[in-house]
Amino acid sequence: MIPTLHDQRLDLVAGLLLHEGATSVLDLGCGAGRLLALLVHQRQFTRVTGIDTSASALAVARGELQADAGSCRT
Repeated sequence: MIPTLHDQRLDLVAGLLLHEGATSVLDLGCGAGRLLALLVHQRQFTRVTGIDTSASALAVARGELQADAGSCRT
């Protein structure tokens, strides 16, 4: 299956951040947090933050990231 254009963009951004050595990320307009979910599993990032104007999108992102917390590094 071919990834959607959105997924391709997220993968590209995550790859660039990793390649450039970023250690913290602020995702403005993070929506449901799909980029954040990709980044929190990478040891390189010490801080990953998302901001959005949609309270419902942030609630989805928070729920997804908390569900993933068990598989994240500590």
